[in-house]
Amino acid sequence: MRRRIGFLLVGILLVPAPSLAGEKGAVEGIFRLAGKVPAEAPRRIPERGGSCAGKELPSVYEISNDGGVANVVVWVEGAVAAPGGPKRDIVMSNDSCRVSPRVAVGLVGSDFVFKTDGARMHNFHLYLQWKEHDKVSQRPLRMGATVYNVAFPKGDREIRKPIKPFHTTREETGIIKARCNLHPWEEATLLVFDHPYAAVTDREGKFSLPDVPPGKYTLKWWHEGLGTGQKAVEVKGVLKEQIELKAM
Repeated sequence: MRRRIGFLLVGILLVPAPSLAGEKGAVEGIFRLAGKVPAEAPRRIPERGGSCAGKELPSVYEISNDGGVANVVVWVEGAVAAPGGPKRDIVMSNDSCRVSPRVAVGLVGSDFVFKTDGARMHNFHLYLQWKEHDKVSQRPLRMGATVYNVAFPKGDREIRKPIKPFHTTREETGIIKARCNLHPWEEATLLVFDHPYAAVTDREGKFSLPDVPPGKYTLKWWHEGLGTGQKAVEVKGVLKEQIELKAM
């Protein structure tokens, strides 16, 4: 049984750099795990996995030597992007018996880019975890509402599909899960935003959200095993945060 995990916000370091009125700022920081890594039962690919059978699946918790937590999605809620902003594709590859990356973010107006190694038949089935669906349907979808279901026969190939506004991560829509129906241990989590102020923490738990317009916002975060959290922030230049995640 998975332990209940919560977020403990400590050691906040605010370092506002001098800025002129209207000048953009940034939010930078690091997520660290306080205490021991939560216990997690080993997971292996079943015998029907062919050449992948018996291989151990990666842990939900990727923690650096000094406690940095990788694969935390962090974003600035309430920030509005200027028209004609940057593109950010979500590029997923299906190789080595897994989907890579495990966690990714992309922007509306960009593309989902699907790639395979060509060794086996695969598909990328994207499910929107639409929470409102349970309220309006007498037959709630077990996995979620299908966004795309892209099949790949054997052979190297790349397919693109547009990221649309209704894919955006919101309270009422949730996130997108990607899975291969033929090999269900191959899965990933995708979060879509309509602004560029979102990132995934690196192997050291660090993140950087540049060019944030000055203002008061909510800094939010999500992790596959550690849940969600948020705090109010005011951007006036460079805002630096250190956030600790603690088992409860």
